[in-house]
This record gives sequence, structure tokens and C-alpha cells, in this order.
Amino acid sequence: IWLLYLIYRLVNIHQITTNFPLDYDNDLASYMAYIFFLLQCGFNNLCSYWYNGFYPFYHYSPAYFILTLPIYYLTKNILISVFISMVSLFVIALLISFSLGKNQNFSFSKKILFFSLAFANPFIISSYVKLGRLPEFLGFLGILLIFSVMLKYLEKPLDKKFYITFLPSYVLLMLSHPQMTLLGHLLILGFLIIKNNKERIKIILASIVGLILSSFWLINYLKYNLLGG
Repeated sequence: IWLLYLIYRLVNIHQITTNFPLDYDNDLASYMAYIFFLLQCGFNNLCSYWYNGFYPFYHYSPAYFILTLPIYYLTKNILISVFISMVSLFVIALLISFSLGKNQNFSFSKKILFFSLAFANPFIISSYVKLGRLPEFLGFLGILLIFSVMLKYLEKPLDKKFYITFLPSYVLLMLSHPQMTLLGHLLILGFLIIKNNKERIKIILASIVGLILSSFWLINYLKYNLLGG
């Protein structure tokens, strides 16, 4: 039932491809505005479209908007691009769910059950389809990617493949959504607790590299939100 309802809601929400979401009960309109700001003003430039001007990405994580740009360049339409990105996030969530299920030797029905519980439940549909909190959705996927990496190395020593999979997932987590970033670090903390000192150092060093790769955005974000600009 949840899967059928998710499909119905995705079909129903396709109306945003032709009608801008003007209802008051959504976050999607503001995220569409951020894509517009990124296109018109650039990444770290002053944008004069709100009030006396502001720096959009000094105050919000940029990953979703940057990753949606290639879709915009193909469609030349922000509305269509956002809808495609929403569907794409659910497709990626399905692929991650099947990958996790494969690693845990789940049957096909259990893989579908996992996806339904994680991504087709009423809370997800309300938050990520109705309200359109797509940057948060991307952050949730970042947490799930890190979880899948840690699950693989739960009782296995860290190797080169750990860094290849952990680093992109960690950078995505850092750049996706502030609250999801905090939740993801609680997961990493739990992983640190169960590992030995040598592997803890490796995880911390990998995280530091991830922070450096995220610093093109993170420095200004911390400066203007924690230090007052």
C-alpha cells in the first residue's frame, strides 16, 4: 500500500513541471528559488533578489542545488529539473536499498520491505514529496551510504576500498543538509567506538580529508552562522 501511494504521489506531484508550487504548505518553492539564485548570481556572490541582497550559500548547504544544475542544463526549466531530481532521489534510494539488501543476503521481498519502511512511509512522503524537502532527502541518502559502508566494515579491517566509498559519502553528507550532517556524525561516532585505536585514527583522518574537500563551502558557512560574519 505504501509503495502504491508513493507512486501515486509522485505521479500527482508532476504538476509542478507546469505550475509553480504557490501553496503555503511547502518548502519546495524556496529551494527552486535557490536554484535560480545559483544560476543568476553564482555560488559565492552577493544576490540582490531578496531584501538588500544576501549570500544564499553562506546560510544553506549547496549539494542538492549543485547536483540539480546538470539536469537544468539539459531541460532549461527549473520546474522540470526539480521534479526529475525528486524522482531520481527515490530511484537512488531504491538502488541503495537493494545494494544493502544484497550485502545482507536479503530476499527480493525483504529488499522491497526495507525500501518501503525507509522511503515510502507516510513521514517520508509528507516531508520529501508534499513539502519537497529535497536537500534533507539527499542528506538522508548520505547517511544511508555511510551506514552501508560501515556495515560492510563492521567486522572487517579497513582497506583502500573503505576510503574510496567513505570519502564521497562523507563529503555528500557535509554538503547536503545541516541536521542530517549532525545525525550522520552520531553514526560515525558509534563506528569509532567499536573500532580499535589504529582504525579510529584512519577514520578520523578520512573525515579530516572530507572536511578539507568541503571547505570551499564550509568555511563561509561557519563564519557567518557561528562567528557572526
